[in-house]
Amino acid sequence: MRKIYILITFIPVILLSERLDIVEIGHLEGKGYYNDIKIDGKYGYIAAGKGGIVIVDLADPDFPKKIGEIESMDYTYSLDIQGFKLFMADGKAGVRIFDIRDKENLEQRSFIPTRYSSFDIKVSGQYGYVAEGEGGFRIIDISKVDFPSEIARFNDKINIRALDIENGYAYLADSKGIIILDISNPDSLVNPIWIKTIDSVNNILSDGRWLFASGGDRDFIVSNVALPRYSITQKIPGDYKEIKDLSLSGFHLYVAKGDFGISILNLLVPFSPEVVNHTLVIEEAIGIYASGNLLFVTAGYDGLKVYQITEE
Repeated sequence: MRKIYILITFIPVILLSERLDIVEIGHLEGKGYYNDIKIDGKYGYIAAGKGGIVIVDLADPDFPKKIGEIESMDYTYSLDIQGFKLFMADGKAGVRIFDIRDKENLEQRSFIPTRYSSFDIKVSGQYGYVAEGEGGFRIIDISKVDFPSEIARFNDKINIRALDIENGYAYLADSKGIIILDISNPDSLVNPIWIKTIDSVNNILSDGRWLFASGGDRDFIVSNVALPRYSITQKIPGDYKEIKDLSLSGFHLYVAKGDFGISILNLLVPFSPEVVNHTLVIEEAIGIYASGNLLFVTAGYDGLKVYQITEE
């Protein structure tokens, strides 16, 4: 009998320390309290609290230019974009849907009323997903944009302030932790998966394999959710106070930390993220969006700041 020997060679992986240089190149003064931001092509869309939605031309990032706005009927917390439609989470005014083809003359197509307040909105395919605080989590059929309708609601003594959607799962930021919910069948939202935390969770981000979340001053959560029912979670120690928003680009996680500025984490080893630059301190970092070598940061009443990222 011939014997076959298999030689297994272990090659050590050395993670070289890196540093990214961040330089401010553009600034747009604010009208209202700039918080959430989405980038779509050469345009930026900013949720500005009582200032509604601000639309910015970013063709020249050194000189961002405001070209349109939508008035708020209450308080605009967040937004999402799908094609030529903008979905606006406008607090007690619910979710409002706009046609944005003409940036200077925006047309409201319809709205989705709320029982409480609409805090966050994500859109995927024919559905809109809404975080409604004490009203829980809602799924809206938006296939007929002029006649959206609620098709499902999940509310089990929860308080949902933020959410993300990936690979048929909803990741919900709750006052008691993280809820992972199978949404592949909206008619049956059952058997939620809970990840308990010390503080309430204020923000959440997932790429379908990894989940990142934070709330308050103590817990920064990293979880492997490739198999959500068997997720592995770790609380990461370090200076992660007051995280307001997260943006993932490649293997870097960009973190907006309110009065503590901005940090960039290397996620080659997600359970041991490495800070690759010193915290960039600005007056206030609320929303953050990374796109290529540009970083867009909403700074509350100080408006929008645009940074260029280069490797040192």
